[in-house]
Amino acid sequence: MGKVFFLKFKFLNMNKELFARFINNECTPEEIDRVVKWLQNEAGTIDGKAIIRQIWNDFPQTDIPHSIDYERILDSIHHDISLSRSDKIKLISPVGNSQKKVKWRFFSILSKIAAVLFLPLLLYFMFTYIITDKPFLSETIKPVPVNIEVKSPLGSKTYLELPDGSKVWLNYGSCLKFPQKFTSQTRTVELQGECYFEIAYNEQKPFIVETGEIQVLVKGTKFNLMAYPEDAVIETTLKTGKVILQRKVSDGNVQRIFEMEPNHHAIYLKEEKELTYSIENPDKYISWKDGILIFRDDPIDDIVKKLSRWYNVDIKLKDKELSKYTYTATFVDETLPQILELLKIATPIKYTISSRIKQDDGSFSKRKVTISLNRRME
Repeated sequence: MGKVFFLKFKFLNMNKELFARFINNECTPEEIDRVVKWLQNEAGTIDGKAIIRQIWNDFPQTDIPHSIDYERILDSIHHDISLSRSDKIKLISPVGNSQKKVKWRFFSILSKIAAVLFLPLLLYFMFTYIITDKPFLSETIKPVPVNIEVKSPLGSKTYLELPDGSKVWLNYGSCLKFPQKFTSQTRTVELQGECYFEIAYNEQKPFIVETGEIQVLVKGTKFNLMAYPEDAVIETTLKTGKVILQRKVSDGNVQRIFEMEPNHHAIYLKEEKELTYSIENPDKYISWKDGILIFRDDPIDDIVKKLSRWYNVDIKLKDKELSKYTYTATFVDETLPQILELLKIATPIKYTISSRIKQDDGSFSKRKVTISLNRRME
């Protein structure tokens, strides 16, 4: 190209003459290696960027060919490679100078190929590097998956759509982790808490919900999953489709333990590692997403646990005898005092509700509810 450079390179003994020889395909293999190392290691520095910018500015547009006869280039490459093969066959004898000539001939061919095919790419990367301020990459770097974590605060529900179009409702105090994009062979998410799923169907990419020891495998269905870490059970309720419950075993594999049908309600006991199931109306376990609490002969222990999460309060049962009471009721938009009054009418209980206390950091503590047996009404 006959281009004159006025910059002095400061890294790896780089100078304008060396880079000019590189551009004009006059470098030895050792010099090519020096230039490549500079591009990899030093081009990202402030001085390196300034050098690249000046090099780009020093190249007039007329120096870059607008059209290239690739057919002629390929013919020339093939011809040189054929000559190289012939020379190597002839010079197999282990004579020092002859081996060096063969090696130089091979690198000479590579440098010619680089001069024809690599130079336009080099100039292009220089230009985009300056404009976009992106560093040269010495190797292929795979993008790091971005994980998203959605938490539903206590006392509120959260609705979201996953990258595959699946719809998700998070109950109070629940957390769901999922990738920004499902790129693996499965669509895997992690749940702590309670969630109602409407999964977009994809036969080629099953949907998996991780809850610690238990996995729920689905392809396209509607189901509810309750898996709070502090609870002794994991409950799954299937509305439509099919789901497969799997348990992780010690060797890292999973063991299939139950295949659910619509209206199945499965309870997995964490401590006992046992599973039971029954046929239930799924609305009882799913209606929470619509702001409705349904109880059907549920013990007071289960009711206060749900009320605690629903209203973000601490509820304590003072008397053990209370555990014998069960309730059947449907609550829609009632306040906590209203629900407690209804429970009080149905059974001999009494309750107290404490006020919130302001903390040192300016926040307020949870209200505390104490339920005890009203022995006067027994």
